[in-house]
Amino acid sequence: YAELNNETKPLFDRAIRGQYPSGSTIKPVMGMAALANGVITPTATRYCPGVYKVPGSRRIAREGRGGVHGLVAMRDAIGESCDVYFYALGVALGIDKIHDFLAPFGYGAKTGIDIAGEEAGLLPSREQKRQKYRNSRDPSEGVWYPGDSVNVAVGQGGRLALASMPND
Repeated sequence: YAELNNETKPLFDRAIRGQYPSGSTIKPVMGMAALANGVITPTATRYCPGVYKVPGSRRIAREGRGGVHGLVAMRDAIGESCDVYFYALGVALGIDKIHDFLAPFGYGAKTGIDIAGEEAGLLPSREQKRQKYRNSRDPSEGVWYPGDSVNVAVGQGGRLALASMPND
């Protein structure tokens, strides 16, 4: 988001050239992806304790609004914007299924608006991350981790900070 307050680019058209994570508006589409891929049923419930332990790591992702939602079904998770519910769906789906499901909805593409200079949207993928870190000295930076899927599942791209578990 550095370009939002960049005084050296006062004419940067953020509406058509800015590239931002989708935010929580992605949650209903993530729910559809989970349904379409048999990850969950509409009435199945999951418990939201306010935190989600990322599989294969000692990291946790916290509920964005704080607190505990308790037992929630998809309808409640969307209505209450329960991050923990969608963290689990994101990991269960994995980035390849998420990417393939979102692409036909136009994620990662231009809208086609009749204004010059439009940039394509964001659609995270393994390849996109590899390209982003292709010149890194640390090859692990270009690897897709479950924590990356956690971020994508709630529309945060790579911007959601994962906290360390106690004793990390």
